[in-house]
Amino acid sequence: MNPHFRQYSETVAARLRYASPKERKAVRRELEDHLQDHAEALEAAGYPPEQAQAHALAAMGDPKQVGEELSAAFPLRWWVLTRAAGCVALIALLLILFWLPEPISDLYHYHQAKYDPLSFQWNQDVPPQLVPLDLQEVLPGGGTLSIYAAGLVGNDDGTYDAYVYTVSYSGSPFQFPNDASQWLTFTAGDDPLSYYSPMSDTQSCRTFTLYQLRELPWGTIPTVHFSRNGNQFSAELSLPWQEVNP
Repeated sequence: MNPHFRQYSETVAARLRYASPKERKAVRRELEDHLQDHAEALEAAGYPPEQAQAHALAAMGDPKQVGEELSAAFPLRWWVLTRAAGCVALIALLLILFWLPEPISDLYHYHQAKYDPLSFQWNQDVPPQLVPLDLQEVLPGGGTLSIYAAGLVGNDDGTYDAYVYTVSYSGSPFQFPNDASQWLTFTAGDDPLSYYSPMSDTQSCRTFTLYQLRELPWGTIPTVHFSRNGNQFSAELSLPWQEVNP
């Protein structure tokens, strides 16, 4: 196992105040497996091994913070139960086997969305090279909507399709997904734009969505709008027109 992954998992496990040695070992194993799988996926996408490992670690976030968040899943009452006799110990073992992977997966998806969204691997090729926009709005209830990146592809008729990559995530790793992306619309001036979502992925507390704005004239500056339950905002999208020829 990669020594950097081992060091990361040990730092996280050390923060689990009420976990037993077996539980810490299970946490370390799950974290190292996640990191290894992520690094291998990045290598398959063309990253050098060292860079792939660094991206995988960065996506998970600071190990001390991750450990503190995961420690909340092991409260004092859990510590008491796992040290009770006989049948209670068996129940605790079943909880570890069937429940523990889920909060670790939640942490992974949360930190990926918050710190390294472009590490997400779509199930199909995305045509353009995405350029960061990094527009963020904090939503009611603590969620965040990020208009993260955009790219352009030319059409045969001289128009362009813009691809806008959005990320929405909840206020914490263990909250239900705040899928703010589905409430977006796009305009150019006063005119609505034709768009659709060719790809979207929701896991635990986050949602990735790719919008395709269709048949834009060169130089168009779209505006994205959010409206939901009386909360709304608008922002112009600075598409990377300088990287394409009119």
